[in-house]
Amino acid sequence: MRGKRKYKLGPKQRDYVEDITRSILGAMLEFKMKYDVTNYLIEKTRFDWRSIESELYTKTPIKAKGLIFRNWEDKAQPGIEFAIEHLPPELIVEYLGAFPMDAAATNYIFTLLEIYGDLVVRRTNKKFFEKKNRFTNWHHKVFGDAKTEDRNVLARMADGFGEPLLVAGKDVNAGAVLNLIELKRARNEFAHDADEDHRFDVLFEYAVAVIYEIYFLLCPDEGMLIVDPFEGTSDELDDARDEERMLRELAEEEVQG
Repeated sequence: MRGKRKYKLGPKQRDYVEDITRSILGAMLEFKMKYDVTNYLIEKTRFDWRSIESELYTKTPIKAKGLIFRNWEDKAQPGIEFAIEHLPPELIVEYLGAFPMDAAATNYIFTLLEIYGDLVVRRTNKKFFEKKNRFTNWHHKVFGDAKTEDRNVLARMADGFGEPLLVAGKDVNAGAVLNLIELKRARNEFAHDADEDHRFDVLFEYAVAVIYEIYFLLCPDEGMLIVDPFEGTSDELDDARDEERMLRELAEEEVQG
């Protein structure tokens, strides 16, 4: 059993936490599918770059844009102009796969995680955002540059993770804290240094693990949560639904007995 929260959630709060958890995780899973499909098509195109170059010689759907700023005295005049620039196909194909997919995807997933935590905390501990310091987000006290090899620093980060959830830092899984720190580090590097050396597949799992920790810290009596935004086939999901059904029946028998 996980450590106890300072105040147990009421029924409406629990329902809200479950609903928003399902919603955010569903959005994350769908985004991951879009990322995988896009990455597949980009890699396929990069492999077949000659046919793309040949196609661009016959039709030119892609054009570059230059920028012209003019400081007009008459402010009614538009001061910004985008100038269409024609590039040779051999130059255009050099940009295949150059978009920083992993960095951009990591930033998006982190934003979903941030929204999730903020919404949950506003519903379950709204005073966190009403204090004198007026924290801007739920993870305000967890730092991306934390020196986690120092146990005292890691303990402070765990406290920062647990505080908005009204959970003691010692009851927060250290792995979840480290995952959040790494996500913030990667997000900050992308935002400030345009660092493209990210591993989205790994960071995606980190974000899911942080939500897992938040959900079960707030709802420690819940046994399972299944999120499936797709209509595919999966033996694992079928088995999990059977398991969930059995757990629900056992819980009902305990209440009746």
